[in-house]
This record gives sequence, C-alpha cells and structure tokens, in this order.
Amino acid sequence: MALDFNQRSFTKSVDQVAIDEGLRAYMLKVYNYMTTGLVLTGFIAYFFGKASIVTNELGQIVGVTQVGALLFGSPLKWVIMLAPLGFVFYLSARINRMSVSSAQITFWLFASIMGLSLASVFIEFTQTSIARVFFITAGTFGAMNNTQETVKFAERTSVEQVEESKDLAPKFDANGVIPCVTMHHETREVLMFAFMNEEALKLTISTGLAHYWSRSRKKLWKKGESSGMFQKIERMLIDDDQDCVVIEVSLTEPKAGGTEASCHVGYRSCFYRQVPIGEGDSKRELQFIENEKAFDPKAVYGDAPNPTQL
Repeated sequence: MALDFNQRSFTKSVDQVAIDEGLRAYMLKVYNYMTTGLVLTGFIAYFFGKASIVTNELGQIVGVTQVGALLFGSPLKWVIMLAPLGFVFYLSARINRMSVSSAQITFWLFASIMGLSLASVFIEFTQTSIARVFFITAGTFGAMNNTQETVKFAERTSVEQVEESKDLAPKFDANGVIPCVTMHHETREVLMFAFMNEEALKLTISTGLAHYWSRSRKKLWKKGESSGMFQKIERMLIDDDQDCVVIEVSLTEPKAGGTEASCHVGYRSCFYRQVPIGEGDSKRELQFIENEKAFDPKAVYGDAPNPTQL
C-alpha cells in the first residue's frame, strides 16, 4: 500500500473520531444560527432603512420620513446606536447562567436591534454597495456552514435499501474502515489498495481528492500532500452491499521529479509484480511487470521510515 510519509497528519482514536463528529454537528448549528441571525439583521435594516428615507424618481435621497427623524434625528438614535453594545456586555456576563431558550431569545433580539442600528447606512450609502457587502458576508457564512458537513451517510435500515435504493450507506468494519481499490481512470490499471475510515471517505467525496486511513499508523492522510502525487477522483463506485469502494483517479507527477505514480516504492502501481499461475515449481518467483521506477523514493520521501511492515 502506497503511503505519503512527511504529511501533516494526526492520530485519532475511536473516541476522538466521535468527538470530532460531535464538534462538526455543534459548529453546524452555530453557523446556522449566525446565518439566520444575519438574514434577520439584514431584513430589519432594509425595512427600517427604506422606511426612513424619501427618494426621487432617480433613487436619490432627498429627505427623511417621520420614522427616520424619530430613529436618527432624535435622542433615540443614541439608544439605537449603543443598544447592540449593551447586548454584548449582557451576554458576556450572563451567558453561562442563561437557559437555552433565554439565550436564543436574547440572540434574536440582538440580531433585531443590530438591524435597527444598521438601518442608518441606507442614508449614507447606495443600495448597490449595501447589497453587495451584505450578500458577500452572508455568502461567507453560508460557505462556512456548508464546509462543516458536506457529506452525510444514510443509516442502513434494510437489505433492500442497501442494495436497491439510491441511499449512500457505506458499511465500515469493526475497525471503522472500508476497503478501497484505486484505479487509473484512463488506463484502467489497478494502482493501489488501501482503507478509508468515515472521515477519509467523506473528505474524498467532498474534496475530489483521495484521502485514506493508515491502519498501522492510525493516521488520516491525503494522498500526495507531501510527495505531490495527488489522486484526483474522476469516478467513485461502491459495491452491492456497500462495504467496498473503487475510485478511478487521474495522477500528478511527484514534486521531486519523475513521472506520475502511486507506489511509495517508486513504481507507477503498487501492483508491479505478478504471481505465476498454473503448473510449475512449488516455490513461485514473482515476475516484475514494471521494468523501471517512475520516481526516486529517496528524493521524494527522504529519510522517512518505510511503511512496509514484516
């Protein structure tokens, strides 16, 4: 099995993986709240901003309405301006003692007051610039939200569901991994055999780059991160009972020189030898089917330990 040695990776126990899943779910809720709060702030700012100004046929501001005069032309403007800061101080002092429902109500009130406070920008800036900044900010939060959990696996409920439905419900073994056969997308040659845990499979699907799980070193690794020999996913297949995957990939060349490859020994494929079949000597000698190495392992991996174990 080909491995990258100098990659940045981290050890994960089963408990740590569970913690990571919980953290993702928690952060997903956080960004959902932030995105919804931002939309509420924008809506209130837009509503009161439009209600506060008088425009001509060209859309130019020519005056303020009674609402605008009340909100931004009277002492009430100082209350509106400082109220969000007051909410920040209040939440900082009370958040650890507040119930979930109280904290949620306070958050929605804060988002609303912030919208009222920001309504004044409609008097100072054009609607085009306001809309541009708002949607850039909202899009950023939305993108951060989506990156927290881009792939979800279905629960395995029946044989029929696993074999006949469109549900992606992979089965991981007792060690939490699923076998993966990696093939070249164009030549159809088998390049390597490895394993993926749940995180590696999700990252492979969401990023379009092959990620694997090293059972011996207990590490998640992104193929090519240190060597430059990335594997871009062109197609992924899963078998009938969804306990094995096949990925078809295109390759990149090692950054230390050489031609595209996958094997840490230096050959293009990890399956660079074949076993003689049929009658013959009891001791079979392997036959090399790749005559030359695609790259120099020493130049690519340096003094990193060889992952092959006796």
